[in-house]
Amino acid sequence: MGRALGSATCCDHADDAHEAARDRGYTTLRASPAGIDAVPVNDKTDRAAVTVPDKPNAIVRERPALPAARYVAGEEIARGGMGRVALATDTLLERVVAVKQALTLDPEMLRRFTRETKITARLEHPSIVPVYDAGTDGDAPFYVMRRVSGRPLSELILSTAFDARLALVPNLLAAAQAVAHAHSRGIVHRDIKPANILVGTLGETVVIDWGLAKVVDEPDDDDPIEQAAGDSLHTRVGTVFGTPGFMSPKQLRGESVGYAADVYALGASLYFLLSGKPPHHAPTGEAMMMLAAKGPPTPLADLVPGVPRELAAIVDTALAYGDRHYDDASAFAEDLRRFSTGQLVAAHHYSSRERLVRFLRRHRAAVSIGVIAMAVIAVGATLSFQRVIEERDRADAEAAEAGAGTGARARGPVDADPCTDARRHQPDRGHRPAQGHRSDLAPAIGSAWPGECRDHARRAVGHAPAERNHRGPRDLTGWRADVADHDRR
Repeated sequence: MGRALGSATCCDHADDAHEAARDRGYTTLRASPAGIDAVPVNDKTDRAAVTVPDKPNAIVRERPALPAARYVAGEEIARGGMGRVALATDTLLERVVAVKQALTLDPEMLRRFTRETKITARLEHPSIVPVYDAGTDGDAPFYVMRRVSGRPLSELILSTAFDARLALVPNLLAAAQAVAHAHSRGIVHRDIKPANILVGTLGETVVIDWGLAKVVDEPDDDDPIEQAAGDSLHTRVGTVFGTPGFMSPKQLRGESVGYAADVYALGASLYFLLSGKPPHHAPTGEAMMMLAAKGPPTPLADLVPGVPRELAAIVDTALAYGDRHYDDASAFAEDLRRFSTGQLVAAHHYSSRERLVRFLRRHRAAVSIGVIAMAVIAVGATLSFQRVIEERDRADAEAAEAGAGTGARARGPVDADPCTDARRHQPDRGHRPAQGHRSDLAPAIGSAWPGECRDHARRAVGHAPAERNHRGPRDLTGWRADVADHDRR
């Protein structure tokens, strides 16, 4: 018999939940000893019983029951390889949640479902749906998680032009960071693809469907399981685990995989985002798997002209078949983050010119301020240098003019009037040479001045007063010096 997941308080609200469900048009599901009964709340006497078949691996075709004491099931919103997801109302907390339930009661499938529940509950990241509750209703396991309203990334990619698809790169970055968190907990998703990445109406990105996830170093599941019906991009479980077009070569060969499988799938998702098709695109899943087993896909740069070279390098590194690939999702996410923020990407080899251009582009404001400052300094230095030159030239000109004026004053009067020196050297009445010494000056006067000036010199000497004779020797000395100086000129 099914049991309620909660305290006795949940049971007290069961009738209220039925009444609320009737108003919303939901169907209340409850468990019975014979199986799982679907009970329309508006007709308590008409029950459509859905009994689980005797075969353990039979698929439950009708909606499984939930504990009537707490959860009221709503419409189905998704279906995967192992389970389906439906909306439900949590009558205890009065909120709408999402409930994932197992599709079959096959023991192997139930084991996988239980493992998915525990692994999802271990992960705590904004881009991973948190698990609220878990349990079983009869033999059917289920777990309750937050409802996410949004669209798969695959739908957004196919409905968006290439130029606008670059705006979806941050969503893939958020998914890569979520997978990196799982890797830090030792968990591999094994089914990363755009269809398992939801973009919410609030802008959030959520990685869903951890049904194929496993803990690293745990043994793989080798038992074949029935393949899910659908197109070529649906998940296949059996001897290989994953989705054609997004599976790594090791997954294709059925080998044990690690973090590199998720890295390859992230690179394939980025390839799909930029080109609109998965790597090794082919009409069928089998054809895609055969192409992937032969070698790497067509380089993204050859397929999509104009794609940023850094993004192409990230994709090529993630999809590399050799040893040159990212070790885990954190390295992939870091390169994608660096591209989104305009930093250098480790996967891309930059030339010196590219490094310079990116540096100038990234530090545009600082470089602009520096260039302006250097220009101002250069202009100031030039003006200062020119001012110094002008001052020097002005000083040289003034010095030359002053020197020319001094020379003119020293030589000009002699040239203009040869007798100027004779007149200048005429001693005043108090300094004329003594009478006894006049005869000594005659030869000097005759040789020092021209003829027209000799009279001035002799007149000056001849009129010297006798009363100043006591100063004669000193005056004669001065006159002899002046005469000698005139001779030198």
